[in-house]
Amino acid sequence: MRSSKGGGRVESSSHIHTLHRRLHDALNLGTRFNEQNTRKWMCTDNEVQRHVVRSIAAFLESVPRELCYHHLMKDSLPDIVYSLVWILEDKNGAASSMAADVAIKLVSAIPNALLKPFILDLSHALSCLLPARQIQISVACATALNLIISNVPSKSEEALWEILKKSEVVLHLIGIIRDFSGAVNPVECIQPLFSLLSTILCRWPLSRFSVWSDAKLMEALYDIYVKPDFSVRAEVLKLYSAIALCGIGAKKLLERGEGILLEMVECMGRSRPHHVRIEAFRLAQCIVINEETGLKRMSSCCEPVVKAIINAIDECSLQPEIVTNQQTCVLEEASRLVALITRWAGQHHNYFWKHGIDRALLCLLLGKCPKQLYEGILSLEDEIHIVRDGLKSNYFPGLRVYIWEILGLPQYTMWDKNAECRKAIVSFVKWCLSNEVHFDRVSYSPHLHFNFHERACCQGPSKEWEGRDVLLLYSFVGLAELIQLGSLTNERDTSFLSIGFTEDELISQLQDICSGCYAPGLKWYAAHILSLLGFYGFPSKFGNKIGRALEGCAYSDIRFIHTNGKSLNVHGVILAARCASLLPPNWLPVNEKDPNYSSFTDKNSSVKTQKEVCLSSHVDDDAMAKLLEYVYRGYLQAGEELAKKLRSLAKHCRIQTLVHILCRRRPKWGTPFPIFNLVAALGPVGHHFS
Repeated sequence: MRSSKGGGRVESSSHIHTLHRRLHDALNLGTRFNEQNTRKWMCTDNEVQRHVVRSIAAFLESVPRELCYHHLMKDSLPDIVYSLVWILEDKNGAASSMAADVAIKLVSAIPNALLKPFILDLSHALSCLLPARQIQISVACATALNLIISNVPSKSEEALWEILKKSEVVLHLIGIIRDFSGAVNPVECIQPLFSLLSTILCRWPLSRFSVWSDAKLMEALYDIYVKPDFSVRAEVLKLYSAIALCGIGAKKLLERGEGILLEMVECMGRSRPHHVRIEAFRLAQCIVINEETGLKRMSSCCEPVVKAIINAIDECSLQPEIVTNQQTCVLEEASRLVALITRWAGQHHNYFWKHGIDRALLCLLLGKCPKQLYEGILSLEDEIHIVRDGLKSNYFPGLRVYIWEILGLPQYTMWDKNAECRKAIVSFVKWCLSNEVHFDRVSYSPHLHFNFHERACCQGPSKEWEGRDVLLLYSFVGLAELIQLGSLTNERDTSFLSIGFTEDELISQLQDICSGCYAPGLKWYAAHILSLLGFYGFPSKFGNKIGRALEGCAYSDIRFIHTNGKSLNVHGVILAARCASLLPPNWLPVNEKDPNYSSFTDKNSSVKTQKEVCLSSHVDDDAMAKLLEYVYRGYLQAGEELAKKLRSLAKHCRIQTLVHILCRRRPKWGTPFPIFNLVAALGPVGHHFS
């Protein structure tokens, strides 16, 4: 008598061969020769179609995954797929419904490598059947399509998108979801439609407009979103995240007011199902991609979001040995949100400190720590011993990358002033300036980027703020903090820069970066370091050229006169473009005042009528001269006392970028770099034609 184990294998193999023969016989019932004299499955008989579908289902169920590459499966796969495609496209009632269900089994059971040649044909058939009148057929088609799209290789994406676009899959999904009546069927039965729409929106940015621009759909989604059924809410959160990948879509979501954000925060709570919490944190990540559309509008619920993040960290770090995989996923999404949100300036930094981000991160890094570690009463040796033990037994090694990301920000860092630290940073800055090493942040911190993050659209300039010189950028961050640390303690000392180069060499290289083709973040930090060295503003090649006009009085039409008799000749057109608040009341260019003025008559003369403006005694003549230097050149050099006077004058003139740089504030992540712009000065030349 055979052993049960051996007998099982023989019987299993025999059963597979039997089902394969039945499948082969069933397929032969519908196989015909087409006009090209090639064999193809073509049959409109409903009973034959159903018989074939049942035979395919039985065969697929009998073949274990490890035998999918067996010749029986590989040889039969083309006939299986093309018969299913024919039946799906024939739309023959019950047979089509059965074929859609079997398509799910096919895509789930067969490895992607084997299905790759048939993906487009199968997707086309499923897409055409999706708008069927029976919701069960639509759901089955959506489920199968979702499996295909989730695993489609990048080379096939464009062709697959063309199929989805021609068959109007997105519009059909919108129509079904928008018009679905929950009174007849529960909303849960169309969850696969939500899931498919989310997958399409995540992968193809061009699909997003049709969704966020449909007011009725957005209203229907919100009605489902606020229902207490969390099984459906998770799918809506996922769909909202896909919409928010588009900057305009995120604005549309947030136009509903605080409702969406408050529900999102509620879904982050520890009493909610883990899969719902995960989607809530992911939605928040998509919203904060852009500061203007996301972070500022989240200000009303900023503290509750911070609390939810800290709670997610605490509940895992207190008893890490019993944390489940889903809890770890929640923790990872919360940690990613912290790393994404802390790059922006704002009130949330204060909330993080208020709710103990330092303690939470320490527990996440080391596990449960003794109270003495927080009280600062242990010796350095004891602290090192505790840290080493904690790092060895840490249950979340994969989350350390987020901790280093957060602790690397200036707001969460204590800077070491010792000579070795200074030497290391200055040497690294010099190395970065001397060697062209280009890579972006994703290259070394992929943990910050969730699926399809790089397919975000309409997000403005912040996405490219760091650029491809991140090594140089972050070396500038460190150098700026070291220099500023001394200035804050009235010990400004830049002698340590001589380790790598002279101060003049550094200034020259920083000015070249500001006026060169670099990412906004790098240029901002170059300007920030220049301000710490006494150079304020934003150097540019164009500004250097325009600055020469300030040295003479040719074509000047305004004269500023100080109470001490000193005067400054300036050009109204440049003031109008760069600092309109300096213009005298009712000022107009000469050619706008005099209708008989012709720019042609002025070509041989540099003399113009000047409007004299007497300045108040409160206006310091040196500060005014430096302000005009900034207006003309884009930057200036000034000592500490003069910079203080200039700061007051710049505030009065509402030149916010100059005020920011004079105050030596850290650059705000994502802020566009100021450009020397004279577009406002361009206008008609004044020629008259008869």
